[in-house]
Amino acid sequence: MPSIKQAKARWQFQFVDSGKKHLGPLFIGARRNARGPWKKPEDVPQYVREYLNATGINDHWYYMSAKTIDQMKREIDEAGTGVKWHPTMQGLTGTVWIDMPVKKVKRVISPKVPAIRNLQDLCDHFSADEPCLLNKRIYKGTDCGASISVLPKNGKWLHNGADGWDKVKEITAFTIQTIVEGSDVEINSDTFELPVTVAEVEDWCEDMEKQASFYWQRDNSTYYVIANATDDVMRFRIEEWDDEPKDVWFIDTDTVEPQHIELAKKAVEAYWAPGKELDNSNGTRKVSIDVRIPIPGTEYTVREGETPNITY
Repeated sequence: MPSIKQAKARWQFQFVDSGKKHLGPLFIGARRNARGPWKKPEDVPQYVREYLNATGINDHWYYMSAKTIDQMKREIDEAGTGVKWHPTMQGLTGTVWIDMPVKKVKRVISPKVPAIRNLQDLCDHFSADEPCLLNKRIYKGTDCGASISVLPKNGKWLHNGADGWDKVKEITAFTIQTIVEGSDVEINSDTFELPVTVAEVEDWCEDMEKQASFYWQRDNSTYYVIANATDDVMRFRIEEWDDEPKDVWFIDTDTVEPQHIELAKKAVEAYWAPGKELDNSNGTRKVSIDVRIPIPGTEYTVREGETPNITY
């Protein structure tokens, strides 16, 4: 099969010194084939801004990987992009050939299949009377307190809490994500480009809830290890706001017996027995996790274990 040659477009662009070294040179415009009026950065195709490494901040676009115009030019030249530079009275002007994005074939979903085809469908699916209520509906409608981000047509991504939700008229894509409480874990969906089936969105929400529950349990539990004189013999965890041992494992047996549960409860009582030194700021032990505390009436000791490095 013959290869498809990717189309290129010739663009002329301009940068000037922004006067803000922490942001870098300011992208002020571009035009195709070095002809016609200059387009403002927000009106330049996204693939051009991405090629020029222009980052949008407060309605301005910056080349943030360099502090000055000269440094930016050196970086671009060293990258071997083939930019031709032109002398100007102010700033820096260059011309370069840029690969144009391959045009995507629009997805077709049968009218008989429940789908989200536009912003109104998205609002209807999550029972939001208007776009600015989507975040509230999704947050309250999920156990993990998820949020939604949308990509307005011909616009920039809008995230939870950002200004502009009341002005959204139509979108081309969205994502749904959550941050697990008591954990640093973020769970992010792939980008849902419209149209998308309802089943795909519901499947993601179900999987997101499972992931969030997994990481919440992992990072909001205290782990304990019980040992005899020579070896560790038992492990278990207890979730915050609960006192029931979970994931009890006892060496040399595939079955957790009632006596194992009782031993776990005695271990926790011994570990948190009155009189043990606590850190009053957060209720955790000041002692090292390596310190073994005897469990009264048994041959065992208990110590706090480390949170396991396990993933969903």
